[in-house]
Amino acid sequence: METLKKQLNLWNMDELNSKLGVTTKFWWQPFFGGMFEGKKILDIGCGKGYLTPYWAIKNEVTGIDIKKESLDQLKERLEELKLKARLVKGDAEKVIFKEKFDIISINNMLHHSPSKDHKTDILKVLSNAKEMLKEGGHLLIVEPLYYFPFRWIVETRFLENINLIRKHFLKKIYGLDEFEYARTANAYLGYVKAAEFKIVYEKYDTNFFGYPLSIMGANRKLRRVVFEFDKIFTKLVPNSIKPFIYIIAKKKLKENFVH
Repeated sequence: METLKKQLNLWNMDELNSKLGVTTKFWWQPFFGGMFEGKKILDIGCGKGYLTPYWAIKNEVTGIDIKKESLDQLKERLEELKLKARLVKGDAEKVIFKEKFDIISINNMLHHSPSKDHKTDILKVLSNAKEMLKEGGHLLIVEPLYYFPFRWIVETRFLENINLIRKHFLKKIYGLDEFEYARTANAYLGYVKAAEFKIVYEKYDTNFFGYPLSIMGANRKLRRVVFEFDKIFTKLVPNSIKPFIYIIAKKKLKENFVH
């Protein structure tokens, strides 16, 4: 268990999650009053990250991802930690489990949308999530924001053909795929509401300068100092240009009508 604690520590996480730059790693726990226990959890777009293993400690977890190689790596991690989870290769727009879940997580997945208008795919994923949630269940979402300056420079379609920074990130550094496209905070919130969820929690990440430093490979001591600075700095900037949005939404209870 001590090894597991070290792997789940924010400053000792694997490189993939470290480069994501999300600073509030267990961001949902204050809202729920602690760690989930005895829940059925679906991790959509689980990848090879920390969430599925963390939740698998005390819950029944299913992880779904479209990439087999990510699932293979996650399976190895689970075996190493002597934890169990059901892993399924599939497309979140198409896979719907018959069973119902207490918690569904979508972590950094919605902005990988292949359609031209993007909206169609996101609403489909959210509608599927709603169908798979128990009445009163919760949906957890973490997504990057388009107007965060360091992301906008890379993802903007303005002068796309001559945007050398975007091309450099696409090919060499970040592994940015051609469909990757963050949305604004209002867009994400709008999608969640359109899928008929009730938003019960909304917060924004504070890792403003730490995010690009992580991508550029800055050492952890420097990132830790910048992390503390960012906490103060991000109080001075609007939410629209912060790096990530955290959303907790609740599936609305069906109303019982008395005849």
